[in-house]
Amino acid sequence: MTKKAVMVDGKIKRVFGGISTYTEDFDIKDFMDEVYNDGERLVLESKQVFIHDETEYGGELKFEYVYMIDVTDIYEASGDSEDKGKVWVDLKLVVLPSSLCKETYDSVASFCGWFPEGQFRITPWDIMDYGLGIPMDNEQIYVPLDEDGEPPYDVIETEVVQDKIKSAIACIRGIDRMRGFYLDRAWNMIGTTGWDILKECVLGKDAIGASLDRIKTH
Repeated sequence: MTKKAVMVDGKIKRVFGGISTYTEDFDIKDFMDEVYNDGERLVLESKQVFIHDETEYGGELKFEYVYMIDVTDIYEASGDSEDKGKVWVDLKLVVLPSSLCKETYDSVASFCGWFPEGQFRITPWDIMDYGLGIPMDNEQIYVPLDEDGEPPYDVIETEVVQDKIKSAIACIRGIDRMRGFYLDRAWNMIGTTGWDILKECVLGKDAIGASLDRIKTH
């Protein structure tokens, strides 16, 4: 069931990824660029570029990144009638192409089928679809079906989905302040963390190999 928005002093309560904040209504296009939309999947990229630099404290990582929101109509993706009205909203941290090490850049380029080197530029979306977008958090929401048991024609454009996208956008700043917490979390069965993915992106260190090494030492 879809909950109605909570209003306090004229502001809307936005909740995503364990973060809550209050904002006035806003236009998604003011904060995100639309990089893909086929009606079944919507991909947004933050206009703001963020910087992570731990080198001044003796750390290894220094890179620029954006946040991307990947929205999927699950029913259209699966074809399973049980998924009618279900939509997945995924917020990911994606390292910019300019911050990738050469090995990782070339791997993404090869995946995209773009060769020889120098004739193209990969995008954050390419990096995310290659599998190097770091899941910060996600939510499944439900769009009510009509009286015939069918979802609306364009599920992603419905108010409930657009409202959840706005919640993800509004909570990016809070999530980013706590990104260490989100990056610490394992997101697969062998314990690969966001930090492992970042080191593969920036330093060329194999994320899966690092995960397996931890298993062996424990």
